[in-house]
Parts: sequence; structure tokens; C-alpha cells
Amino acid sequence: MALRDPQSPRRQAPPSGSRLKAGTQHASSDDILRTLAALGVNHICSELPSRKPDAACSVEGLLRLRERVESCGIRLEMVPLPLSFVYITRAEHPDILPGKSPGRDRQIDAICGMIRKAARAGIPDLKYILTILGVVRTAPPRGRGGALYSTFVYDQARQDPPLTEAGPVSADEM
Repeated sequence: MALRDPQSPRRQAPPSGSRLKAGTQHASSDDILRTLAALGVNHICSELPSRKPDAACSVEGLLRLRERVESCGIRLEMVPLPLSFVYITRAEHPDILPGKSPGRDRQIDAICGMIRKAARAGIPDLKYILTILGVVRTAPPRGRGGALYSTFVYDQARQDPPLTEAGPVSADEM
């Protein structure tokens, strides 16, 4: 039997009916969906259906995705828009952030179209990340079981290249 230090704060029991919420960044193949369902997952955000506006991003393609997820007993709550957290030159829509018209306007129209298609397919939420830098990381250290940890250590970071293709961007412009 462990003794509690009378000076340490007392831990409160979780509220009645509380639930665990887990997030993943896995693909949404049938095997993964079955595994998630077996683990008790009820709701997911899928992987990006496609990096470009093709059949996977059509109303029919999004409906097929939603129905496939639901066939495993899981609700498709969210789908990513093709606005990923990658460096600006690798972005699905590289003209949006630097404001390069007329490409920017066409790319924004494509995103608006996907929003409308997702609504028609019965998908309630969409997610996106807008960044010109992508996910900034430094060298990953090894952790428990040999896993690589994703990290950012300011003292180890280098600004290389010194500027992105967007050039100087002020805090107000961001």
C-alpha cells in the first residue's frame, strides 16, 4: 500500500461519465479504420482525400469516404482541406499565401468548392493549416523504446534558407 504525502495536493477523481479523447494522424485505410473501431474510437478526422481537386474531392468521392468510414461504425467528423502544414513551395495551393494572382483567386475558389462539396456530402467540419514555413523542427532525439521525438529547440534552430519565397513578411501581414 502506498502512503500519500499529507502535504501533496489531493488528486480528484475524474467526473462521472468522463471519456478519453484521442487524436491520431494516421491514414484512414480499411485496416486502420477496423483497428480504430476495435479500440473504441467513435469519431475521426480522415486523411487528406487528395492534394488536388479530383474525383476524391468531389461530392461523390467524399460521400464514398464518409460511407466507408461509417461502415466500420465510426463517424467521419472532419476532413482536411488541401492546405497542409508544409513549406510554401510544396503547398497544394502555393499562390494563396504569397497572394500571387490570378492563381491565388483560382486556388481560393477551389477551396471554397471543396467546402461546399463536403457540406453536400454530410461532412460537418473541415480543418486546415496556413503557414509559409511548414512545421519547423530540429533534430529528433531518441526516446522511449527507440522512438524518434518530434522537437523544436530554439538554440539549435537555423534559419535556412534565410527567407522563404514569400520574402520578408511582417507580423501584421501574417
